[in-house]
Amino acid sequence: MRRFRLPLTFTLLAALLVACEITVTPVIPPTADYEVNAQGQTTEPTPRRTITVPANGVAVVEVRFPTSGADLMYVEIQPTGSGSGLQLELWNPSGTSRELVSRSDSIFGTSTGVLAAEVGAAASERSSISIGWDCFGPCAARPYRVGASYVRIVNDSSSSRTVRFYAYGLVATDQNEPNDSAAQAARVVATALGSAVTGAIEHVNDRDYFQIECGSGFPYGNLELELASGFGGEIALVVGGTNYREGQTTPILPCGSIVHVRTLDGTAGPSSTSMYSIILR
Repeated sequence: MRRFRLPLTFTLLAALLVACEITVTPVIPPTADYEVNAQGQTTEPTPRRTITVPANGVAVVEVRFPTSGADLMYVEIQPTGSGSGLQLELWNPSGTSRELVSRSDSIFGTSTGVLAAEVGAAASERSSISIGWDCFGPCAARPYRVGASYVRIVNDSSSSRTVRFYAYGLVATDQNEPNDSAAQAARVVATALGSAVTGAIEHVNDRDYFQIECGSGFPYGNLELELASGFGGEIALVVGGTNYREGQTTPILPCGSIVHVRTLDGTAGPSSTSMYSIILR
């Protein structure tokens, strides 16, 4: 009987290998209707393509971003006529997962449920990079990524829509960057009550940290802070794990405290609309 044990062992092993066999399905990128090359770092984006999206239709664009020193990668559409129903979506490099979505020139986010109402009037010109950044229409931005990404332009209206399509790299227009952690906190020196520091939430995972110091002429050893912003997302000033919304005043804090600003709903926007101020009280 012993002589049958070795063949039987191999038979069982073969059966186990067949049972444990794993089928790997390759990831196949979507078929793109258009292919465009993005601009690298620039403050003067130009249209990469003019695209007409049929009524209740979708256009898929494969966008290739070059090596660049830019902080942010932007995709943007500028409608050539009036109307509604346009949605811009940024997808991952394999085209299998949606990362960002926008329906207006002022806000974008991780889901449609948190977006503000559509904005019909597009900006007439780009603003100065030292002031803030405007979009011409629905736009979305994330930290810069070299290589291909996919964009879907969705038209929910009953008529075709034509858009100018932009894709470009941009240096963060928030001059406090990089201040994305407590270790990188931007140092702010308070010299008088009522003074303020300004920043912007330029991508959905942006966290802006500040260390609030008191200057030699500041009359107190502590202070209160208040967040001011007209941004449509749920922006908050975070102090010691507590969120303070726009118009709320923090408890009295000792000079040298570290605080940060973020959004709570997965939104961000071009700096002209996502700007905020921390007012020293």
